[in-house]
Amino acid sequence: MNDLRKYINIVEDESEVEDDESRLAAVSQLLIAKSDEQDVESRVSTEAFINILNKMGLPITQDTLMDFVQAEDNLLDDVIKDVNQDYVTFKGKSTAQAAAMTKDKAEDVVKGMANTSAKKHMS
Repeated sequence: MNDLRKYINIVEDESEVEDDESRLAAVSQLLIAKSDEQDVESRVSTEAFINILNKMGLPITQDTLMDFVQAEDNLLDDVIKDVNQDYVTFKGKSTAQAAAMTKDKAEDVVKGMANTSAKKHMS
């Protein structure tokens, strides 16, 4: 989790991804990549996940997270296995769809979110 903090502090060009669902999927994809690198289960507390998203400038609550996950034909089906009150469980590298988003694209999206968040906090 501490490695994700670096993305919050990076200020680079704005990402092309504008919608909240794509940004949420990008953060999820980075968590999956980090978990796969460390060969650990891709799971984080729901509260911690929402805090990460909020720090990245996404106004996500537990209710809005559940709305995104439960929506039909959503991007999150490829990256999130389960969400409950306590934990968000992500699909690992072996189960995540390759077409969902590459790690590099996910990093670009998160960097763009960090840029936007930093600009808001500096205003």
